[in-house]
Amino acid sequence: MNNMKKLLFLLFITYSLNAQTVRRVILGMNLQTEMNNATVGDIIMVEAGNYGAITFTKQLTLIGPGYGNSQTATPGSAILGIVSFNSGSSGSLLTGFQTGDINVSTSNIVVMRNYCGTIKVGINDAANFWQAISNNVIIKQNFATRLEILASSSPGQVSNFSVKNNLFSTGFHLEGIISGEIINNTFDANLNGTTFCGSLFFEYYTSINISSVLIKNNIFTNLYTGGFTCVSSNTSTLELYSNITQTIFKNNIIHLTPFNGQVAANFPFNLSISDLNTLYQGYPNNPNVLAFDARNQLAANSPAKGTGEAGTDCGAFGGDEPYVLSGVPYVPSIYELKVPQTIGQNGTLNIQIKAKTNN
Repeated sequence: MNNMKKLLFLLFITYSLNAQTVRRVILGMNLQTEMNNATVGDIIMVEAGNYGAITFTKQLTLIGPGYGNSQTATPGSAILGIVSFNSGSSGSLLTGFQTGDINVSTSNIVVMRNYCGTIKVGINDAANFWQAISNNVIIKQNFATRLEILASSSPGQVSNFSVKNNLFSTGFHLEGIISGEIINNTFDANLNGTTFCGSLFFEYYTSINISSVLIKNNIFTNLYTGGFTCVSSNTSTLELYSNITQTIFKNNIIHLTPFNGQVAANFPFNLSISDLNTLYQGYPNNPNVLAFDARNQLAANSPAKGTGEAGTDCGAFGGDEPYVLSGVPYVPSIYELKVPQTIGQNGTLNIQIKAKTNN
């Protein structure tokens, strides 16, 4: 079934590329202008360059070359500033970019394989938290700074979100009328000891409850849950409040020192570890000079191997859709292009192209 889902997704992308208008943006062009002039449903292929902040106001698909990706005909990253998915952009997709923060204020958005700042879901067009209705948002295979999902009782709502196979430099903040899943992610992926509010952080008010969130198969190198107070990452306090009891927290790897009985009582079916040195291939040392995201691949004897539900690996590189290095998008990519500099009159232009598919 999972392979079938991947096949259907690839067929969808291929069909979309054939059925919709495809626009090409290169360095020197104004990406926001191209988006404004595009027709609903258009696909915009963006090559390496720096394009500044952009705002989606209609359904568009933006495809970049990936980040830190040298396996393309034009190596480099397509760099964006703050990315905003505003009203009217439902159904849009962003993949293969290096960006600032990503603000989602509408529904049916896919943010996939980007290297980005904080991903914020539930923020409205004016960049105010809690005010948006953002349903069916997919956040998959990104390397992001942080995740924030917030919704107030009126008018905000975030439902059926899916956060899978991402690397997060720090942690996340969940609050309000929300429901969804957080599966196979790695939190505090940089292991730099500067985790903001700990890796797992629930804020709450007595009148605003987290509805239902499934949290499984993740790796948390610092863990804290608490009230409306930000705490340092080295706290040993762990509490589970009554207003998040519908949240299911299982088959996660937890690094918490000191480990106390309260953790086991409140979060059963998880594995607590005391030594981070055995988790990854590239931390704390990096003998093979792995790239910044590749360092988070699991070591051969990692305790996260097979610890997830049904025997899958925990973290971003586990599950049925593992994190993809360098954010290479799903669509086929050209990694070699040879075009003659000159051609004789009435001659034949012989072009050689090498391309590959990206799972």
